Amino acid sequence: MLVHSCLALQYREKWSSLRSSTTAQEHSLQLWFTRAGDLSKETAQEIKNQFSPSEDRRFLATKSNTKQNEYLVSRALMRHALTQCFPEQKNHWAFIQTPDSVPVIKNLPNNTFLSLTHSDRLICFAIATCQVGIDLEEKKQRKFPELTNEIMNEEELDYFSRLKDNQADFFYRCWCAKEACYKALSKKHQSTTRLKEISIFDLLNENKDWFLLEQELEGYALAVVSQHKLSACPDQFYWLNTAVNDS
Repeated sequence: MLVHSCLALQYREKWSSLRSSTTAQEHSLQLWFTRAGDLSKETAQEIKNQFSPSEDRRFLATKSNTKQNEYLVSRALMRHALTQCFPEQKNHWAFIQTPDSVPVIKNLPNNTFLSLTHSDRLICFAIATCQVGIDLEEKKQRKFPELTNEIMNEEELDYFSRLKDNQADFFYRCWCAKEACYKALSKKHQSTTRLKEISIFDLLNENKDWFLLEQELEGYALAVVSQHKLSACPDQFYWLNTAVNDS
């Protein structure tokens, strides 16, 4: 039996929609975390038993044992989180695996949006009531000059070059924010958008249609970009009292 070691982070904001009505509505976001550890054969099979045909095909096409393990744990986490949020069993959710993105779930409740990210075995899954994108990156030494030219625009490169002590911090903030914003876009807009065209300064200054939240987690940088403005990251963390028990 697999029980997830997860962290659920929740926060809500009341907002008024000027386009539809002036009635206050409540938006919510949940972030669920787990680590992809070693799985017993029994646990792996338990997870695979809930797979859809498209998930089976994606799993079998994945050759790396590490990637297979991350795939199993991420899908288990998603089903666990959805079942905690909505009164349905884990085998209720109709997953359709899509290339290089979070799977489509055909029977999601209305106005439910998902995003998924992982880095070095840490996995984060978001469930929100507005369009959302998340990105998580382990903060480690990289070849920053090469990578900055791929993702940063001229304004960001100029700012990066003038930093002396915090280049790594700015790089990860920039990278995570851009990736999260890209994930929040529709497939149509993703196809015509490059990371260089997404400005972290616009996101920080709220000059565009997307809003950025940032968080540091145990040596990782986390960015959340949402369609509607949310309050700052909360200081309340909800730990699930769980453990791994393969029996």
